[in-house]
Amino acid sequence: MVRGRRRHGTDQGRTPPGAPRTRACRLGGYRRADLDTRARSGKSRTKRASVKRRLDGERRLARERRARLADPARPPDRCGDRRRRHSRTSPAGFGRWPGVRITDRLRAIPSWQITLGVALLALGFLTAAQLASEGPRVRYTTQERTPLVDTVNTLQAQQDDLKARILDVRAQIQDIETEGASSEDRVKQLNAQLQAARIAAGLIPLTGSGIVIQLEDSKDPVPPDGGEVDYLVGSHDIRTIVEALWGAGAEAVAVNGERLTPTSAIIDVGASLLVNSAYLTPPYQITALGASDLYEQLSRSAKFVDFVRERGDGYGIRVSLAEPESVDMPAFVGTVTLRYSRPIVSPSPGPFTSPDAGG
Repeated sequence: MVRGRRRHGTDQGRTPPGAPRTRACRLGGYRRADLDTRARSGKSRTKRASVKRRLDGERRLARERRARLADPARPPDRCGDRRRRHSRTSPAGFGRWPGVRITDRLRAIPSWQITLGVALLALGFLTAAQLASEGPRVRYTTQERTPLVDTVNTLQAQQDDLKARILDVRAQIQDIETEGASSEDRVKQLNAQLQAARIAAGLIPLTGSGIVIQLEDSKDPVPPDGGEVDYLVGSHDIRTIVEALWGAGAEAVAVNGERLTPTSAIIDVGASLLVNSAYLTPPYQITALGASDLYEQLSRSAKFVDFVRERGDGYGIRVSLAEPESVDMPAFVGTVTLRYSRPIVSPSPGPFTSPDAGG
């Protein structure tokens, strides 16, 4: 026997006499018929509430739409008209809410397509910005390039002119050599003179016997009544040694690697010397190239002996002399200016008149 459950003091759990028995539900003692009735009534209430909410929403949307349409300051709603036209032709279930169809379409688009679209949009923006920024720069570069092009053209024209002159001079030299080919002795004599002129101008590096003289500043203390300059090697000392070497028969002379020519200048610049536009610092090495007896000839030079006695013994200037087996003489690296002299035409002497001629 299944017991019923009493509610609020009533005997609802028991079966009336003579009524057919129904199987009771195991959950809380309710009968299945009661549970079915309760379920149907709950579904009905839920459905009615859902329909009511939907109708209320439609009424609210309709009121808002009428209010917007009645506003005189409202701009024409083309999008709304398009949505209404779309709702008339849309399939069932989408006419009431057109946004549902757009949302579904957006959700159906793959994420990689959205990413690709954004990337292409950014790439297009950057390309347009770069093209817009290159315009002024190209114009600015073109404005600057015009004077440079003119300068280049001018220099190119000068270079072409110099090349043409060089070719002309070479042609003249070739003509002279061709004319002198018949006279071998004349050609040899000219070549010897040319070689001697090049050696004298210092344009050819040389190697041979020679001597090296080194001059260093004095280390003796300077007396109170003396001058510090007298205890330093100056341009006067270098010129004295160079002149003594030329007088002893030297063929080429260099000071600290600077080849001396007839136009070279030796100038004092503070504690250093300026030779051939090059600044030289002590100690100074004077290299001379000449005959094998150059050392003996220099030792007999009174100028050199007086210099050693005056500057070496008097002020402590250290003078050292070496005679290596071979001496390398560099070539002159400066510019050579060709200068020549012309004979002065003197007027013809007039008739000589003796003082006693008049009487």
